[in-house]
Amino acid sequence: MQARAIVILFLLLQACSSSTIELPKMQPTIDSAGPDSSIDVAATLAALDRHLDSRRARAQPLPAARIDALERELPCPLGPQLRAMYAWRNGIENFVPGYDWLPLEQAVEEAKQLRRYADEMPDDSWLRTHWPLMMLDGKEYLVIDCGSGKPKTIARYFTDSGDRSVRYRGVGHWLATTLAAYDNGGYRYDGRYLDASPMRVRQAFDRYALDSERQAAEANWRHLEPALRRADGLQLPLLLQDAEELGDARAIPVLIERLQTANGEVAAFVAYALGSLRATEA
Repeated sequence: MQARAIVILFLLLQACSSSTIELPKMQPTIDSAGPDSSIDVAATLAALDRHLDSRRARAQPLPAARIDALERELPCPLGPQLRAMYAWRNGIENFVPGYDWLPLEQAVEEAKQLRRYADEMPDDSWLRTHWPLMMLDGKEYLVIDCGSGKPKTIARYFTDSGDRSVRYRGVGHWLATTLAAYDNGGYRYDGRYLDASPMRVRQAFDRYALDSERQAAEANWRHLEPALRRADGLQLPLLLQDAEELGDARAIPVLIERLQTANGEVAAFVAYALGSLRATEA
């Protein structure tokens, strides 16, 4: 993810826009007010074992007494699903592509650091009721909201920009979509890294999507498609990043059509996006 951002930043700095269109405003595709996914936690963790053991992603479980002691240092109780997870394994590196599921001791320390940051930055006071479940390179977190007194939504948070967006409706949704992405090849371990196939990840999320989320994704595609056909210069990399985030297979023929007539920087942008979207899997 970080490498992709660096490449896109480089391309942006090199680009010179020759056309200007109104960029589509993408709607959130996770309904933060919707219910969490209902899952059999024990069965889900056992199924994840099959994927994680194949890459030797083994971590020791935490004893119940240790979980109890660490839980008291968090903004809210863990809840039965997270307690079961930490009794299963105490964190896993690259649990989902790019992100480490944090050992509970580290999650507690990172939560304290975020609360200190919230005390200094009034605009980020909401962090006092969140704690980091996963982390990418110490600057990007997936934080769980427990402002209601129990764990609920999980949001992506960038410390540099303060941007926050909900990625999962709850712990059940996180576990269910993660297992589905492992099962369908959306998450694949190549021997060194855990990689993501955006369209297969989209299929995993679709399996547990609410009607409101499917409607939001469809509206996003309706706005994105015409922009992908016309934009170039500075705007195109931003739209291609939206296409990768959306993971809609309908982007592939649109981009192939553009590639057939494109040249220079536009061809480079589009070819890179087709590779990121794993166009051969469409």
